[in-house]
Amino acid sequence: GPLGALLFVALGFGLRVRGLSRYWLNPDEGIYYSTLTQASFRDFWSEVMANAHPPAFYLLLRAAGYFTWDFVWLRGLSLVFGTAAIWIFWLLGRELGGRGKGGAAAGLVAAGLLAVSSDSIALSQVLRPYMLLVALLGAALFCLLRYRRDAADRDLIAYVVLASLAVLCHYSADLALAVFVVVVARDGLTHGLGSLAWRRLALVQLIPCVLAAGLFLAHANATLESDLMTRAFESGGWLSSWLVKSPTDAWRNFVAYQNIQVPTDLQGRSAVLLMAAAIVSALSRDRMVALLTGTAVAVAVAASALGVYPFGPTRHNAWLLVFTLPSLGWFVGHLIDRSPRAVFITSAILAVSVLFG
Repeated sequence: GPLGALLFVALGFGLRVRGLSRYWLNPDEGIYYSTLTQASFRDFWSEVMANAHPPAFYLLLRAAGYFTWDFVWLRGLSLVFGTAAIWIFWLLGRELGGRGKGGAAAGLVAAGLLAVSSDSIALSQVLRPYMLLVALLGAALFCLLRYRRDAADRDLIAYVVLASLAVLCHYSADLALAVFVVVVARDGLTHGLGSLAWRRLALVQLIPCVLAAGLFLAHANATLESDLMTRAFESGGWLSSWLVKSPTDAWRNFVAYQNIQVPTDLQGRSAVLLMAAAIVSALSRDRMVALLTGTAVAVAVAASALGVYPFGPTRHNAWLLVFTLPSLGWFVGHLIDRSPRAVFITSAILAVSVLFG
């Protein structure tokens, strides 16, 4: 259990740290570095408000900038968050899988896949907020699931703080927040709206939601209407290929998204296994994996169909890893617990994927 997770953390750190100084700042990193190095805080904040993302990561970089402006050391922040996310995914997978062999396997698979994910490695080596986002969302989901189980105050407080920080980190956190809201709403409908534990959860859920709404009105709305966003999503724009315009696009983008978490040659099999995980979960006693995976993918497809956010193998979809990698881990753990139904469904889907690619 923990020893295996630590080995994956060490492996992930080794794979990430060696590339920190391999390349000069790319254009996107240059925006962050230029903002960070403004002489006065007033100029710095003016730059932050003119850029496309919420202020948390900029402020973190500004604080680190008091110690060094060396971009390799500053990239170390992403290295730390990307490595920490591996441990968080182990905790998250184990929480989904339950105690025993199945839960341990679920956590190790989730941690192992994140540790060797080429996209996660690359995002842990650049001045971008994505691995901070993944770590915050993963930890928030872990605390939410633990609160549902134990109703402990510490988990409730940690959940709302982590979810709020994620909202302040990157706007894709709003998509993950929609998944959290669905989980909270489902609990209320399933267990009764009169439950004290649920009412407390519903109340604190308003905090990140109100924060997201405030950021949208104060900042994101102008970003969505900017010339940069218009060019990105117009025909031929660099994100237009990952907008969903038909059911075929939705499936194509879903399969292509798998490149973030597995090598390209395995993307089709990863897609069908993720579907199998959702199906098996929906047919089991605990449908949480089906709810998380199904809702997250549905939110991603809906946002893409509305033309406000891409869905595919781009860094913008790093938030989805929180809901897909632990689900794959849960599925493996479920197989280890020898569920005949899961074994049958998996065998059938693997047979189809081998025959039809």
